[in-house]
Amino acid sequence: MKEKGFLVVILAACIAGFGGIFINNISMGSTAIAWMRTTVPTVLLGSILLFQGVKLFQGNFKMLLNLSFWSTLRIFLFIMAYTFTSIGNAVVVFYTYPIFTLLFAYKMLDEHISKRQIGLILLAFVGLVVIYANKTFSFADQDFLGMLSALAAAIIFAYIVILMKKMSDGYGRVEILFYQNFIGVILFLPFFMMDLPNVSLPNLGFGVAYGIVIGVVVYYLFLYGLKRMKASIASALMYVEIPSTIFFGWLILDETLSINFLIGAVMIVISSVLLKTGKA
Repeated sequence: MKEKGFLVVILAACIAGFGGIFINNISMGSTAIAWMRTTVPTVLLGSILLFQGVKLFQGNFKMLLNLSFWSTLRIFLFIMAYTFTSIGNAVVVFYTYPIFTLLFAYKMLDEHISKRQIGLILLAFVGLVVIYANKTFSFADQDFLGMLSALAAAIIFAYIVILMKKMSDGYGRVEILFYQNFIGVILFLPFFMMDLPNVSLPNLGFGVAYGIVIGVVVYYLFLYGLKRMKASIASALMYVEIPSTIFFGWLILDETLSINFLIGAVMIVISSVLLKTGKA
């Protein structure tokens, strides 16, 4: 594994922790936020590609549609998860995706899975469970629907990681990010139009910043690292997003840090460091 690729993925995970800060400062419906999240990268990256003289939608168009469709569905399911269950429940379930990435990578990319890798990824997941162990975990109908949505989003995101890995040799990082978002621009537009009369300029500004930082910068860095390491390891390193999110919540939103967070964060960091230094 290349040192630079490891550091870039860790940086992507840390920046992704700002996502909750942006969302807390955008007064729009979830689907309207999703439209900003997909549209800003599509317009920005599409303009860059056209300026560079890149012909859009060339190559394997079926694969491009496949990537964009599943990415859009993942965003929708993740929104449902946050709507029907608590943030803690949704995030814990969603971050099972590196385990599914490991399985997809074994099946679709012929990547070897070592017992050490499995153990370290499970260690990171246990760290997440520890972080949220003191939160209420209910199996009421809405909670179950929310957690089921988060699980579906996790499985789909694992598949998306594999698609990105397979496309990384034929398309540049900017192209992959553009194709990931373009279907969402169309599907989420009606929801944004319904919210538009009540949206202020500061909210639009936060929406644009959210689209750039989370939709462009984070994924660009992740793709950079993904090309230089196994898909399963790159996904596992993104576990750092969880302690990053909670840290920024404590720093900016004055949220309380618990002993659960400290123990769980240490487990996640140890897992990430050992994945970096290992040969597998």
